[in-house]
Amino acid sequence: MCGIGGVYSFDGEPVNKNLLVEMAGLIRYRGPDDQGFYLNNGVGFFHNRLSIIDLETGHQPLSNENNTIWIVFNGEIYNYPELRDDLVRRGHAFHTHTDTEVLVHLFEEYGVKCLDYLNGMFAFAVWDEREQSLFLARDRIGIKPLYYYQDDRVLVFASEIKSLMVHPQVKIALNYEGLMYYLTFQYTLNDKTLFKNIKKLMPGHYLTIVNKRMAVRQYWEITTGDYQDRTVDDWAEELKAAVHDSVRLRLRSDVPLGAHLSGGVDSGSLVSVASGMLSGQLKTFSAGFEEGGVFYDFDYCQITAAAAGTQHFESLPGADDFKEMLPLLAWHMDEPAAAEGIFPQYCVSRLAASQVKVVLGGQGGDEIFGGYTRYYLLYLEAALKQDIFGKDCNLGMNLKDLSPGLNQLNKYQPLMNSYFAGNIFGESEERYFRLIKRSNVDELINP
Repeated sequence: MCGIGGVYSFDGEPVNKNLLVEMAGLIRYRGPDDQGFYLNNGVGFFHNRLSIIDLETGHQPLSNENNTIWIVFNGEIYNYPELRDDLVRRGHAFHTHTDTEVLVHLFEEYGVKCLDYLNGMFAFAVWDEREQSLFLARDRIGIKPLYYYQDDRVLVFASEIKSLMVHPQVKIALNYEGLMYYLTFQYTLNDKTLFKNIKKLMPGHYLTIVNKRMAVRQYWEITTGDYQDRTVDDWAEELKAAVHDSVRLRLRSDVPLGAHLSGGVDSGSLVSVASGMLSGQLKTFSAGFEEGGVFYDFDYCQITAAAAGTQHFESLPGADDFKEMLPLLAWHMDEPAAAEGIFPQYCVSRLAASQVKVVLGGQGGDEIFGGYTRYYLLYLEAALKQDIFGKDCNLGMNLKDLSPGLNQLNKYQPLMNSYFAGNIFGESEERYFRLIKRSNVDELINP
């Protein structure tokens, strides 16, 4: 990862470089390899670089040939070699081999439509000196973070909230609406944070300032279609091809690369595919809790590591480690995280950092493949409807299909009670809300 940030003055007031230095210094750990600044005409950028591609010539902020377009970028564009070849054919000249410079010329060629061409994870800012316009963008899923504060005088943005707090215009106050969301869902909804007037640039969105007017727009949304004619084998083949292509692209790196290995299907699948594509031995990293029990799944990690032929490393932190690390975790997170997994995640990341610079991971697998119990309840409901209403429902499942897993739901009786206490044939939004809420919203709003 890298760390980016900057300031835009609506009144054209020069940006104080010392302010940018302080903002950058607070998140220096995001990019310890290099640091750079750009200041011009009421705009200032900073960049802390973690070098992954083109280690020698990838200094940022980076510009096009005539220094009219400048960028700071956090992330990786996986299809940058193909994009670069096309841009060269279109007459663009390159002086580095970085994916960052591909972004510069892609913006020069297509403007905000450059986002349609990107396969990657990213948060970046572009200043166009010709148009005196600012462009911020975040990737489709929101893998890379980007926060901002805006009033009638300035826009301040950064990879982490703490950098924004340095600016004298940013007044720190609790956002009670964000707190209500957090206590209800264990995260904040939409663009809200727990800090008043500090927002997230949402996944799949971009922000522009043109003629001193700011606008935030959505450029991508996940879509679904009618796939009833597809068989399980069809989906299996398409999924296999997508996973292999995704891993292949993410193995493009000029530095040592490894993988997290949790013992689950998601990371295990990625490790198996990646190890088969690399000429050398893949390094894998796991972490658990020394108390053992359900939090100890090293057996599965070791089985997968042995089958994939990886060089495997393990971390087993305990209660004393948690006590020591908690203040550091709070500092890095900026906002609270409800999941206990943040602790072993930090430990395994620290372990990985001692051996490699880039890791593959299985984050997001549960959301895509229905790995949480609440999703199973939704499938159970669909099966009930199928058995009650027959084939007219056209759901493709019944209770017999789900019966092997029904006994597992006994462990989640409170969750089942909260779900089936309401109308399971009611609105889908209401049913799902009953599954995920963690507090009584009415009491939070009207204590």
